[in-house]
Amino acid sequence: MIIQFPWTERWLNGAEYEHMIKFYNEYMSELCLQIYFEHPSLIYTSPSHGLIYYLKSQSLRDLGFPRIKGLKKPFKWKKMNFITNLPKQKPRVTYLVATGKLSQLCYRMHIVYYKEQYPILCHMLRIQNHFKIGVGIPSRQHFKENFKGYSEERNEKFCEDNKSVVIELDEDVAMHPLKKDALMYMVCRFRGSLEELGDNVTNKCKY
Repeated sequence: MIIQFPWTERWLNGAEYEHMIKFYNEYMSELCLQIYFEHPSLIYTSPSHGLIYYLKSQSLRDLGFPRIKGLKKPFKWKKMNFITNLPKQKPRVTYLVATGKLSQLCYRMHIVYYKEQYPILCHMLRIQNHFKIGVGIPSRQHFKENFKGYSEERNEKFCEDNKSVVIELDEDVAMHPLKKDALMYMVCRFRGSLEELGDNVTNKCKY
C-alpha cells in the first residue's frame, strides 16, 4: 500500500518508516524509488532535499561511505555510530544519522533498519539554521515536537468544522491510520497558517 508521507518537509516517525520499508516493492514500482548495493554516487556530488532510496540489507554498524575509485567526493559524509530506536518506547525501527557537508551546505540522512529480510531505507534532508520554505528544514525539526498545529484536540475540531470539505477524514470512510496522519499533517499545517493570517487581519482592523 502506497502512502505519500511528507518526507520533503520533515523526518518520518517509526511507523511511517516501517511502512515504507515493508512495502518497498510497491514504492519502487509506483514512485520509482531506487535500490542499491551501496550509496549512490549522487549523494557525494549533488545530494537532493527529500531524497529516499533503499540499500540491500546489511548491518547498520557495517554500513559506511567508502572510497569510490575515480570519484571525487565534494560532499564528505560521516555517520554517527550511535543507533537509536524509533520511537524510543516500543520501537518500530532503528536508525543512525549521517551528515554530509560542503562548505556551508549541510545534508543529514536517516539510515533506517527494520528487519534482516528487508532493505535499509535512506532518507536525506537539507539542514539549515534558519527555515526558508522550499530550501530545507531546521536541524532539529520534528513535527510532533515543534509543529504547533499538530494535536488531537485541534485535529478533531478541524474535522468537525470541515466534514463537507475533507470528506476523507470522516469516521465513516475507511482509511489507513498512517494515511490519515499524513493527510492531517498537511491540512492542519495550512489551517494554522490561515488562522494566524486571520488573527493578524483582525488585530489590524481594531486600530
